[in-house]
Amino acid sequence: MNAIKNELIKKINSYPDSYNKKEMLDRLVMDTKLEESMKEYQENGALSHDEARRMIEKRQTALRSGKILL
Repeated sequence: MNAIKNELIKKINSYPDSYNKKEMLDRLVMDTKLEESMKEYQENGALSHDEARRMIEKRQTALRSGKILL
């Protein structure tokens, strides 16, 4: 997982300055925090795998659309 994130960070940093790199990196951080939270819930038996995945997807959609902030 970390290797993938490192590749994404390199790719984002290679974009021209006209791109909003900070926003892209912020979203990557938010997605990472969401996945870690859901894994923790799942490990504690509070959620099934499917429930965790649905919650992650729902939250990511809301974050990307700007409806909620962390």
